Amino acid sequence: MRKLLVTAALLSTVTLPAAAADMDMPAKAPWRSPEATVSDWSGFYVGVGAGYGWGREKFDNPAASLGNLFDTPPVTVFGSDPVLVQPGFTVPGDLSQPFKQRGFVAGGFFGAQKQFGNWVLGIEADIYATGIKGSFSGSSTRFNDIRGFLPDTIITVPGQEATVSGSAVVKAQEIKIEGQTVTSTGNLVITPQGLGLTETITGLKADSTLHKGMPVPIVLTNADGLTTTVIAFLTQDVKADSTGKAVITTGVGGNVTIGDKTFTTTIQTTGGTYPITVNGQTVDKTVIVPEQVAAVSGKAAIAPVEVPIKGLPHEVTVSARIDRSLSLSTKIEELGSVRGKIGLAASPNWMIYGTGGLGWAHMTRTMTLTQTISADGFPTRNNSFSSSTGETRLGYVVGAGVDWKLSPNVVLGALYLHYEFPKSTVAFADSGNSVGFGTSRQSADVITGRLSWMVPIH
Repeated sequence: MRKLLVTAALLSTVTLPAAAADMDMPAKAPWRSPEATVSDWSGFYVGVGAGYGWGREKFDNPAASLGNLFDTPPVTVFGSDPVLVQPGFTVPGDLSQPFKQRGFVAGGFFGAQKQFGNWVLGIEADIYATGIKGSFSGSSTRFNDIRGFLPDTIITVPGQEATVSGSAVVKAQEIKIEGQTVTSTGNLVITPQGLGLTETITGLKADSTLHKGMPVPIVLTNADGLTTTVIAFLTQDVKADSTGKAVITTGVGGNVTIGDKTFTTTIQTTGGTYPITVNGQTVDKTVIVPEQVAAVSGKAAIAPVEVPIKGLPHEVTVSARIDRSLSLSTKIEELGSVRGKIGLAASPNWMIYGTGGLGWAHMTRTMTLTQTISADGFPTRNNSFSSSTGETRLGYVVGAGVDWKLSPNVVLGALYLHYEFPKSTVAFADSGNSVGFGTSRQSADVITGRLSWMVPIH
């Protein structure tokens, strides 16, 4: 067959010019060589690609403080336990630094293109699932004065002076006068109430006992006839007889004889003016001031009084430890584009091209915040915030690629694309709180290897 084709070609170089002269036909037949067919890039194609991508997210003026993120409900303050008030949340770390993202990509594409001379014009759309992600974490520990509430309020009524008038009861008091003697002429004679040296107490209960220490009144008379009543305290028990009598015998010199024993008398005067001397011994005198009612007027001092009020919390300042943490992760889950392309068929099987158009990305973020405060005398408070958000951003994409045609239908290639997305608001929310981080800018770069199947068109 090959020989037949070669022979036909050689013959045509001889016969076709002559025939052309006779038939007034073109000197060359309109046909394409096999190489020309392979180098034609016109057609529809569909393919798959995989590779690696990296991205960067940059926050514009990120918040350094999130304010009163973890509040303290009034029901907590009015509880039965002390409670610490969560302070504002200070972001631990610098969020102004770019977030670096890395990951693999894989997806598919389809398009159409037409070759004009050495130039190729086309349009292409693609979509990639990606694992391009990055994360940031930070923590801090600080000691600050914060607010706390104790469950009860103690009101102190200050001391004050008050004007008083009216009457007051003054209780009986004993005033002891020590070390004084009485001056008298003659000898001090003990006369037990005119009954001689024997004091008889009647009216007692039969067989009862006058116990040790019981006071017994005794009348003392001196040489001048002056008398005073003294109290002799029994130094041992004295038992009454069956008729209710008890006999106490006093001796000269201030001694008291009970039964057949003599004891030194402990003497105490009542209501008298002077102390007495028994056998030259100085005795102490106790003057009993009786209870009385006195008229009062003037000023009185009232001491401060603390009055606790249950269930009314009061605020205090507490030195507390504050532990904060923040973790933030970002991920580009999908990348896609619709692009125009212009290529140059540099050789029969190779084409280089540039491309650009509309790009889009679907992104997700997850953030967790925690704040723990602890102080002596207060239960530790732990609060946290966790939220995930997702958004789709539109931007532009530019890039360049190279294709190598293995056959009229099979094409291998490599493509680099740069995605750029304008700034967009970044915010997180859970069931009770909302946290905003302002805006951020996102970019991504992807390099993929490609394999496509092309259906040529002519």
